[in-house]
Amino acid sequence: MRDEGYIHGDTLCITPKLRPVADYAVTGRMRASTPPVSGLCYYLRADWWQYVASVPGPKILVVEDVDRVPGIGALFGEIHARMSKALGCG
Repeated sequence: MRDEGYIHGDTLCITPKLRPVADYAVTGRMRASTPPVSGLCYYLRADWWQYVASVPGPKILVVEDVDRVPGIGALFGEIHARMSKALGCG
């Protein structure tokens, strides 16, 4: 699949000097090892974007990777980042 072979390993904070944030959490779960439940690509999931839009701001996205081997695929790239920012996510 075209979303295979990305980050494996621990998550690291790349901005430890920045202050913590207190926003609404927009939560979701993703699995890259299987094709999307519907649609050609994950960013075509209108139900997800409607959910993101429905949460009041300020908000931050929190997505859990539920693959058997976490990090097997990628979810956030340019398209997801721009759509999230347009919907008020920080």
